[in-house]
Amino acid sequence: MQTFARDPALYSDYLKLIYDVFTDPALRRSELTTRLELVYLHGCRAKDPVLRGQFIDLFDESLPKGLSPRLQFVLGSSSWEQIPDQYWIPQALDLLLGSVNSDQALVPGFEGKVQTPTPFSRAVGDSKVQSLLRPTRVLLHLDPDATHSLWISCFKAIWSTLSRKEQQDVSRSMISLLSKDYHIRQIDTRVNIIQSFLAGINACTPPLSLPPYLVKYLGKTFNAWHIALEILQTSLESFREEENARDNTYDALAELYAELSEDDMFYGLWRRRCLFNETNMAISFEQAGMYVQAQILYESAQVKARTGAIAFNESEYCLWEDHWILAAQKLQQWDILMEFARQEDNPDLLLECAWRNSDWSADRESIERTLSNLAEVPTPRRRIFDSFTALLRSHINGTERTEFVRMTDETMQLALRKWASLPPVVSMAHVPLLQHFQQVVELHEASVLFATLQKTNTQNLEQRSADLKNVLTAWRERLPNLWDDISIWSDLVAWRQHVFQQINNAYLPLIPSNAANANAQATSNNTAGYRGYHETAWIINRFAHVARKHNLQEVCHTSLAKIYTLPNIEISEAFLKLREQARCHYQTGTELHAGLEVINNTNLMYFSPPQKAEFYTLKGMFIARLGDNDSANAAFGQAVQMDLGLPKAWAEWGRYNDRLFRDNPNDTPLAGNAVSCYFQAAGLYKSAKTRPLLIRILWLLSNDDPNGVIGRAFEAYKGDLAIWYWITLIPQLLQSLTYRETLHARTLLIQLAKNHPQALFFHLRTLREDLVPLRRKYMAEQQAQAQNQANPGGGADGATQVVDTSGSSQATTGQPGAQRPAVGTPFQRGIRQPWENVDEIVSILKTAFPLLALTLETMVDQFAQRFKATQEEELVRYFNALLMEALQQHGMRVTNPKDDGSIPPACLNNATRFAESALQLETRAIFKADVIEPKPSLREYIRKLQKWRDKYEKILEARPRLQPLDVLSHWLVEFQHSKFDDVEVPGQYLQHKDNAATFVRISRFSSQYELCPGQGYSYRRITILGHDGTKHSFAVQLPATRNCRREEKLHQLFRIFNSVLVRKKETRKRILSFHLPAAVPLNTTLRLLENDSSVVGLQDIYDHHLREMGISKEDPVIMHAEKFKSILDQTKPPTKHEFMNLRLELFEIVSTKMVPNNIVSNYMSRSMVNANALWLLRKQFTTQMAAVTFMSYIMSCITRTPGRYHISRSTGMIYMSDFVPGYIFTTNAQASPMLGTNEAVPFRFTPNLQHFIGPIGIEGLMTAGIMAIGRTLTEPEFDLDQYLGLFMRDEVINWYQTQGKSMPSEQNLRGMVGTIVEQIVKKAEILSCRMEREAMTNAQNGVQATNAVQSVVQLISTASNPQLLSRMSEQWLPWL
Repeated sequence: MQTFARDPALYSDYLKLIYDVFTDPALRRSELTTRLELVYLHGCRAKDPVLRGQFIDLFDESLPKGLSPRLQFVLGSSSWEQIPDQYWIPQALDLLLGSVNSDQALVPGFEGKVQTPTPFSRAVGDSKVQSLLRPTRVLLHLDPDATHSLWISCFKAIWSTLSRKEQQDVSRSMISLLSKDYHIRQIDTRVNIIQSFLAGINACTPPLSLPPYLVKYLGKTFNAWHIALEILQTSLESFREEENARDNTYDALAELYAELSEDDMFYGLWRRRCLFNETNMAISFEQAGMYVQAQILYESAQVKARTGAIAFNESEYCLWEDHWILAAQKLQQWDILMEFARQEDNPDLLLECAWRNSDWSADRESIERTLSNLAEVPTPRRRIFDSFTALLRSHINGTERTEFVRMTDETMQLALRKWASLPPVVSMAHVPLLQHFQQVVELHEASVLFATLQKTNTQNLEQRSADLKNVLTAWRERLPNLWDDISIWSDLVAWRQHVFQQINNAYLPLIPSNAANANAQATSNNTAGYRGYHETAWIINRFAHVARKHNLQEVCHTSLAKIYTLPNIEISEAFLKLREQARCHYQTGTELHAGLEVINNTNLMYFSPPQKAEFYTLKGMFIARLGDNDSANAAFGQAVQMDLGLPKAWAEWGRYNDRLFRDNPNDTPLAGNAVSCYFQAAGLYKSAKTRPLLIRILWLLSNDDPNGVIGRAFEAYKGDLAIWYWITLIPQLLQSLTYRETLHARTLLIQLAKNHPQALFFHLRTLREDLVPLRRKYMAEQQAQAQNQANPGGGADGATQVVDTSGSSQATTGQPGAQRPAVGTPFQRGIRQPWENVDEIVSILKTAFPLLALTLETMVDQFAQRFKATQEEELVRYFNALLMEALQQHGMRVTNPKDDGSIPPACLNNATRFAESALQLETRAIFKADVIEPKPSLREYIRKLQKWRDKYEKILEARPRLQPLDVLSHWLVEFQHSKFDDVEVPGQYLQHKDNAATFVRISRFSSQYELCPGQGYSYRRITILGHDGTKHSFAVQLPATRNCRREEKLHQLFRIFNSVLVRKKETRKRILSFHLPAAVPLNTTLRLLENDSSVVGLQDIYDHHLREMGISKEDPVIMHAEKFKSILDQTKPPTKHEFMNLRLELFEIVSTKMVPNNIVSNYMSRSMVNANALWLLRKQFTTQMAAVTFMSYIMSCITRTPGRYHISRSTGMIYMSDFVPGYIFTTNAQASPMLGTNEAVPFRFTPNLQHFIGPIGIEGLMTAGIMAIGRTLTEPEFDLDQYLGLFMRDEVINWYQTQGKSMPSEQNLRGMVGTIVEQIVKKAEILSCRMEREAMTNAQNGVQATNAVQSVVQLISTASNPQLLSRMSEQWLPWL
């Protein structure tokens, strides 16, 4: 066969001969045809389509025509064993498609549906199924990916047509087929048989049951990981009553999660399946990175099990043992583990301990014996050890390194093969392999170092040491990420210490004996000989730093103690060691005296001034935390005197004064000192560390007293203002033009206008338009005063509180002098008003950049004038508003026994006003005759509004989604020719970058825009093409929501939080962040929102489901209300308990009949191309739900309806629109704003969201994500409350304006802001599970411990409680 295959012509003739043999009636069913069966199957895969078709047709004729027998043949035939290395799905699918009746019409009755026949319609009507089927069967053999997708669709459809008995027969045949050994020949194929079969099985409904261990084996072996996970997770629902099958499924899932390094999912699975509370607690602490507490709990559980205090099963006890070892490894307890490994005769663990603790050159023989005791299965890790021992052997013996090269090559091949067996998207499972690749690279570099060491002698010591510097410098730069697992760092440190030990062994004997024993000066002259010790000290310091960042303080102290054992280290390393030790004591919080003692006992004589200044800074921090303010102030003063250019010293001194001012709000000189220090630090940092300082500066300036003490600190500073970093606070600076810090804000804004015009332009012009009503009011008052000059008592007086409809709180007043008073004071003549400052800044910007300003202004005008909604879109919006009002009335009146069902006069009046103002004359008459004049019942009124709304929605849906942009604006289409200056893509200044060097400029606008339907409105999506070829999509929101300015300010706050999440281990390793798309205001009612075509709203998914069911969007809400009214006993009012039970019953009815809990799951499954994409989407969706839940809970967001949740199908990111805090409604005139909500659930977590995430995802990913965010943002060094004040001040002012209340005094305003900040911090601490962590830390042997995430679990349980969800409003759609 191989000989024939080399010659295509000969091979073709050979296959024709085989075909003739099988078509000869005399030879049919003879021994010859039996022996040629393998060759016949090769004929079915021939490249010649004609010849291949002949073989398949003959094969097809030999089989019965029925679908079920053919499927049984495909699954049960032994013929496939003849071609085990071939992807034979095309042949199998071809045989199944052969059962279709190809003589049927392709579209039955098509001609009767066409009123005017055309040649095309006649051609379609005459077409048979064969005209489509035959080309499809030919194309099956050309593209494996397309065949794979078609097999999934066909197998799903075939399965749904089979009877229950036939499904059982197919299941048995499928299990038998998947268990065949010959499939192993396809293990390296990109698209293989097993992947296709498992994907088809995963698509079946009802599910096709497979043994869990078979699915696990197939998923691991044939690179079908995520398909296997989907099958196993789905099967958990069907195995609820079968305990043994459920446990087997859990075991299989746990092994797959562990193989894929999906740690959170592994922990979530065990938290759901564990039988003992000790396991649950230990896992929760281990998942949070609290390994000390986890180890205590694991040990306690094993002790209880051994003493018989608790009954246990084997799998759970094994978990305790394995994870106790894992916790000990994280805590670097290698001595204990080595003893344990010897007792348990565990060579793998013993080798890992020897890697950290032993000298491999001295103990090489014992280590080689341990290596020989390992299992025979080769792994990359074992080959790393083998390679290093081979390298040491050749280095010590001075032999060739042939064996070393062979071992490293084998290591690389094993790692590459393992890489190829993992999912195609790089994930945490690939990280150990990346570590192996780096290890191989460093092994080769180490071989070069060892060769250099062999050539080193006393004469060339300096030269050879310098030669090593390049490699060792590269090693310093080639480090894991800060958030990578501590085991990766530990392994790297151990490996490099082995190399450094060989350097020491080679260099120390070469150092002259007199120098080795001389004083420090002589030793410093021979640093080349101590190169190994210097590198060891550096890597130990770095490892200790990482351990501290991972909250492993004991590991940090233990590592730093090793530096004392080194005979020679550099001064810089000694400094780093002492600094890290002091910081570790400071971070612990209970070891302040020990840390202060370390600093006080340090001899600073050998350190440089910056290093001395840092020690004094640390000393001040310790003393301040101990409460000795005078000594702390002196220490900070010494620090800045020692080095005026150390930003850390200035920043900490500023925080010290800031905290004192917070405790003594009337001592404004403290705030002035803090501002001065913050400015000095900001000017020196010039990095991301500057932004938090500027936030505090602006907040402190807003707390100035009438004497302007704090303001004078601003004026006295003459250094670098770090203008670039003020860009982050542009909205607050513009807002400050109406507050007492107006002069300082004006100074900064003028600098921004001169240096960064594009960052300021859009916000500035929006504020200018926001101030127009205020200016008009002021001018009217001025005119009134001029007319009443003869009557001094008749002038206008009183407060001029203004409510800004855009959501921006605006003040109106000023006072003579440097400061502007609080919001709410009267206009005063001769005082510079806010709009005058704005006009001045606008003038400066346009004078400095006239062409740029003209281009930007023209662009905004084009959006404002050309992107307005059409009449049909406006009508749909009005109809939805009327419909919502009617539904609210309908829902409110169901409990009224006297309700006659008539339409409320308010609804009728609104409909009349709408008809008079919005509808054209002819349409108005029809609408009135249909809706208004008959005076229908409320239910009939709703039905008619639905009909009118649906009519216009169909008009909108009939429009092409993509339309040419030149229909709206020629100027935008020709932007590249019309612009006068380069314009940057909007929204880039919202990113926290250190400069604009990487910002993208607009090259042109895409020639097409997209029409996008929204919830009750439509908008347009434009695409901007950057100069670097990138595409940037924006939704043009016109009109923008009324709270958009408030929303944008909260987005600023959470972007600052993102900059913290990205630096912390627990949040960074989970890729946790708040998704905040760029929103750029163009004017009061217009803004651009970053948005692409993959974004879909939760409400859109709901509407799509109802359309598929053929019912209207409002039908579930209406059915809920009408059922409630029909069941309710009108003669006897229900008790509260009966009322709640009735709502729960109706909630379950709606969920069962109309809105099942798998709507989101089904929609996302259909949207994803394969199981890999679905897994990644679900995982990102779950982490985003954790972030969204955190946001909505701490800010008390209300009315989290589905229309406000927007999901990106390409990334899984979730964006919440209308994100503003909620306030508890109070009627007391003296009441102050309080964050809160009257809703029954703390946040939205409805059945569909629960089903899509899954119970394991909820327990594993979501709870851990919420806790990780909470811990990161409530850590003492972050000072969450210090960031909130500036943003919550605007919220409080906005609340007073919207409530129509008079503004409080400055002191009361600060108190209210402080109260709200305290509320937010307390909620964040609840989500951080602070109480649970402190309880475990203070417990003795874990006796009083609780689950580490208990608070989060309780909140999620509350949010998902059907009883509480049923109490939510029907418009909230609690069943979705």
